Amino acid sequence: MRLSSSSVLGALVASALGASPLVAQDTTALATPAESARADSARRSDLACQGRTITAIEVRREPPRMLDRGPRWWRSFAAAVVQHRTTKPDVVRDLIALDEGERCTTLDRDETERVLRAQHFLADARVTAEPDATGEGARIVVETVDEIPLILSLSANGGGLRSFRYGNSNLFGTGQLASLRWRDGGAFRDGVDLRYHHYHLFNGPNTLGIQLERAPLGDNVVLSLAHPFLTPLQRLAMQTELREEEGYREFRRFDLPSRSLEMRRRQGSAGAVYRIARAGRGALSGVFAGATGTYERVELGTESVHIDDDGLVPDPDPLLLERYGDFDRTRIAAVLGVSMLSFVRVQGFDALEGAQDIGRGVQFTLRGGPQTGTGDAHAFGGADLYAGAGGRTSFVGLRFDVEGESEHGVGNWGEVITSGRLAWYRKPAARRTLIVSGEYSGAWSARVPYQVTLSDRRGGLLGYRKSDFGAARRLVGRGEHRWSFRRGVSSHLGLGGAVFAQVGKTWAGDVPYGVTTNGRASVGFGLLGAVPRNSRRLLRADVAFPLASDPGVRWWEFRFTSSVPVRSFWREPSDIASARTAAPATDLFTWP
Repeated sequence: MRLSSSSVLGALVASALGASPLVAQDTTALATPAESARADSARRSDLACQGRTITAIEVRREPPRMLDRGPRWWRSFAAAVVQHRTTKPDVVRDLIALDEGERCTTLDRDETERVLRAQHFLADARVTAEPDATGEGARIVVETVDEIPLILSLSANGGGLRSFRYGNSNLFGTGQLASLRWRDGGAFRDGVDLRYHHYHLFNGPNTLGIQLERAPLGDNVVLSLAHPFLTPLQRLAMQTELREEEGYREFRRFDLPSRSLEMRRRQGSAGAVYRIARAGRGALSGVFAGATGTYERVELGTESVHIDDDGLVPDPDPLLLERYGDFDRTRIAAVLGVSMLSFVRVQGFDALEGAQDIGRGVQFTLRGGPQTGTGDAHAFGGADLYAGAGGRTSFVGLRFDVEGESEHGVGNWGEVITSGRLAWYRKPAARRTLIVSGEYSGAWSARVPYQVTLSDRRGGLLGYRKSDFGAARRLVGRGEHRWSFRRGVSSHLGLGGAVFAQVGKTWAGDVPYGVTTNGRASVGFGLLGAVPRNSRRLLRADVAFPLASDPGVRWWEFRFTSSVPVRSFWREPSDIASARTAAPATDLFTWP
């Protein structure tokens, strides 16, 4: 199927109006026997669910596929190695939006399945309805498959261990994550990072997050409590967060030692939105209104320094102190959001073979209000747009977020920060995926010290980890063709391969030592893995070859990553996210 720019635009518009020309041809294409059987089961479930009263809910839990086969001694040994305990029934029940005595609807059933599948500790979920013993009511069967919960990573350099992380993403089967990371501090103290997440607090889809980090230089504390926006069926979403950061912000200088500026930053935010009306004809469409409040205080050091393996050396430069200064600001914003989405289950998009849900339609959020504090800005505003169209064999998505301060009225902008992603997923065969995407990150007149780089682990280019270019804005294009092998080492291990090409460019803007580069590019290949095969966690071992001979950049680079990229369509790179004020308005709409 050819996909022109006009067809993409038409598909996005049609999807927002309740139609999708890309979807019709996706309903039967590439259907495997397992998918056909699932579709038949779904049709039977629809008939059993429609309008009947729910008389019973049964929860069936399964361990990861690699732990439910083989001799008993092997299953026990493997479970101990990966630290697995099957998720407790009460954990699953806390996340189910269906209750006994209520009417069964296919919409509630499908959204319950999707919310379960969005949980980090579950690899997949299925919710079906069947007639009860009387034939008058509906019996709900909830089936879940666990992810492997072990969190384990390490790095070594020069023959010694540099960092080590250990944890569990489903602690004792309770739907809680706990991890501890250590890293060698070199000339400074060793770093320790403790993280804890609870995904079903107060017996519901509420989350608690805690991060306590003692870095080699500085400290970080993050506390968050939320009732996140997981489905448009929700009437209410809320979030509150406190952050405190002490450390140094690094500024890279082309072919020169970097400089760093000490910074202490305190942030607090809280917000809520409520569904006030339906929008359009879609069952998941809604209009949401609410408010947010944020406070931020930034204090900077009195001189810049250079940090290396031998310690911290004063390296004063008035440029940094002239560009940045202490400030505080308080923002109170009204939030208005419109969500007109439907969702489709796909496989092998961001994961190797695992399932994920993608949003089709449009979701748009506006936020704005008064601002007080240091500086001339008296108001701020922002917008967040998501749009998607397609289905299981072809999908186009866009996510874009922008926010800024108005100094002397509308049109006179001070600080502006923006980022976004446009991507096309194409599956010419069940085991092959083509992904073409463009990503943009940038800011103007940012008050918080920052640089975007080509070396950033998530936002930059493979092959340029040692690049010394820093800038204010960055544009990156990526193309990747990957495939999963029909047979792995065993039925428990999924394997695949990938070839990729990436191009990028930066603009100096108004950040210190910023460099406007010509286009940079890299090509490479990778080995992909998933344990077990249906896991949504993607393991990658990539070898990249940069096509530019920049100082410090080697002729090849190896990188290993482990990620679960299927929760949201766009995750903003940390180097530009660190420039933003704490602003929960977009976080209140965390899906897609």
